[in-house]
Amino acid sequence: MKWTDWYSVLRKDVEGRGAKGMFRKATLRQVVQAAYPEHPWEESRFIEMTKSPAGYWQQKDNLFNAIDKAEAALGIQQVCPVTQ
Repeated sequence: MKWTDWYSVLRKDVEGRGAKGMFRKATLRQVVQAAYPEHPWEESRFIEMTKSPAGYWQQKDNLFNAIDKAEAALGIQQVCPVTQ
């Protein structure tokens, strides 16, 4: 299993394998991040995240990371300024 495989795991699948007790008030993302703190996890990639945590998009780092990923995925190399 690769680190990135955790992004596509559902909490219910982990609970179904007998790990229900580890989720008392935590999400799968929180449990995985606590278990592997050395890995640079990207919160927005966990499929359980149907909406971002409060304040997530107010943090400039999160915005810039999302823009950088979109540029890479779309093959954008340079943004031209808009002229009127």
